[in-house]
Amino acid sequence: MLQARAGITNTFLCCRYARFVPLHRLWLQYMDELLKTSQDREARLLAADFHGCLITVSQAANPCHIGLTGLVIKDTAQAFTVITKADRTHHIQKHKSVFCFDIGSNSQVTLLGTNLQRERSKG
Repeated sequence: MLQARAGITNTFLCCRYARFVPLHRLWLQYMDELLKTSQDREARLLAADFHGCLITVSQAANPCHIGLTGLVIKDTAQAFTVITKADRTHHIQKHKSVFCFDIGSNSQVTLLGTNLQRERSKG
């Protein structure tokens, strides 16, 4: 019960951080391609796929998540699931959260989680 309150999910208990590091490398390549042109950079970032992104939570409704850093292993319309280097998974609501991540050696991006929320496709 305590794990559920802290936003720790059981779905990914067998996962290891090291298994997702190659996904992070692919995500960095994806970002490089996605942002090659400066046209509509913000819109491209907001619509990007964040699976593999190494994010840090700088603000969150749940104070236990503030300062948390991990790789995104699940990106849904309303939340991220991340795995930390300690092999712990956390489910972080996008609403009322602020996320930071690097998109290269000299570029750090900060995005409001509310702007990352997506409408579920109908059909």
